[in-house]
Amino acid sequence: MSQLEYWIQPLQGYLLARSAVRASLPQIRAVRFVRHWEGPDPTVLWLGEGTEIRSFLERSGDLSGVTLFAAGDATGLLSLAESRSVNLVITRLELLDLHERLSAVLRRHQEWNVLLLRAAGRRHSIQDVVDTAAELAGGALFLLNAGCRVVFFGGRACLDSAPAREMLERGLLSPNTARDLLEEGRTDSAIPLCRVMGSEGRCWSRRVFQDDSLISHMLLFTPRDWCDGDACTLLDLVQDNVSRVAAAEKGAYWAGADFQTLLTDLLTGKLTGEDEISRRFSLISRIPQQFCSFIIVEPTAPGALPVSPTSLLAQLEAIFPESNAALYDGGIVLLLSRPGRDFQPAPIFDREQLRDLLTRYDAFAAISNATSRRAMLRTNYLLTKSVLQLGRALRSCEKERIFFFEDYAEYIAIDLCINSFSALLGHDDIIYLTHPDAVKLYRYDLAHKSNLLDVLYYYCLNNCSVSQAARAAYMHRNTFSARLAKLQELSKADLTNGEIQQRMVFSCKILRYYDRYAKINLGKRLAASPPQEGKE
Repeated sequence: MSQLEYWIQPLQGYLLARSAVRASLPQIRAVRFVRHWEGPDPTVLWLGEGTEIRSFLERSGDLSGVTLFAAGDATGLLSLAESRSVNLVITRLELLDLHERLSAVLRRHQEWNVLLLRAAGRRHSIQDVVDTAAELAGGALFLLNAGCRVVFFGGRACLDSAPAREMLERGLLSPNTARDLLEEGRTDSAIPLCRVMGSEGRCWSRRVFQDDSLISHMLLFTPRDWCDGDACTLLDLVQDNVSRVAAAEKGAYWAGADFQTLLTDLLTGKLTGEDEISRRFSLISRIPQQFCSFIIVEPTAPGALPVSPTSLLAQLEAIFPESNAALYDGGIVLLLSRPGRDFQPAPIFDREQLRDLLTRYDAFAAISNATSRRAMLRTNYLLTKSVLQLGRALRSCEKERIFFFEDYAEYIAIDLCINSFSALLGHDDIIYLTHPDAVKLYRYDLAHKSNLLDVLYYYCLNNCSVSQAARAAYMHRNTFSARLAKLQELSKADLTNGEIQQRMVFSCKILRYYDRYAKINLGKRLAASPPQEGKE
């Protein structure tokens, strides 16, 4: 996209009049004479003598999106152009001079396109595109993600303004600066918003959207007198070529290659020492604070992340603005950090917003506890992966999509236990670690299609409070009481004893693990060994 204003700039001093129905133009690909008219094409600028333009306007059919330039003889042209809803610029230049001036602007745009295509070509990178664009503008270019974190930066000029210094020093824009620089006065996201930066420079900002979601900001700092100042076209070309490189690399430029590489080295065991990990952390664009926590987001179907996960990543970073994010092992990994344990065991965020996002993309999220030990981050990640697998199998309801480590820590212990149990004893019957009365209730539930085991679980979990247990189990209090009475007929264990309560809760979790996660047909195993009279 371009702006009519920049095509008029080379004509200053020769303008007679203009009628601008549309200030924004598509990328212009040609400058032609109306005598060679081939039909309405918004990507072409049409030129002619004033008399030619008048005759053209009077006899032509549909002229939607057309932009015309006239050389001399302006009589009656403006009203005629307005009646036909076309852009018209009238000059006192000779026709060939007018053609040359407009062609010079077009050649400049074409040269930009060639240089940026070359920068985006084989064996080149997004950084090459950014560096080239900054050089063409004689200034500096910042690519930010949706959370206003700097992902790429190029150029060495026009960096004296406060926003540029802030991004260089902190790696991101503060919320106040972002609001002032990126939002106020904006009416059209496709048109760069221009801010004067002191006496010497300007800042052009543009928001980039994908699927109606904000994914990036581009900030171009230029000299105030930038003579080639078609920022709209330059940023269009940058966006096209950055997208071309990102598609070729099958990655997401906003995620940051620095964190992606660090995460890979950390999780594959290439990076193990506390000091070396801390040093590498100090080099990424958003340096983590003392305590770190992982969030892993994965789709329901393996490998089913969107082909272009830009929108999903941008929305996750909007929910977790202080995070580092990367694509890894078929999912998205976010690293949250805080200076203290204030977000332990559960970070504070908008859970409804995250749940809605996960539902929309049919995905799940697991959240680890925080640790200040960098060398333990790999352990935290692997435990969080286990939580994700366990949560999907053991979640209490279909709507549950966010799993916290603390809620599944005992299941992880059971999972580790069964592996050790099998290795030591040669079978996986960890039912022998459960309380006998829990097994009795399980048998009863199978035979009578009841749920006394759930009643036992919630009753012990809530310290024998019937009202609290009924609420947790989503049962009416009277229904819960009736089933509790039947439970107490079958089990003579003292459920008011705290240690017995803990034992029963753990036993229920083992049986739940058997059924829903290990996919072991416990009913079949129990049927093969029915209880003897007086025994279980």
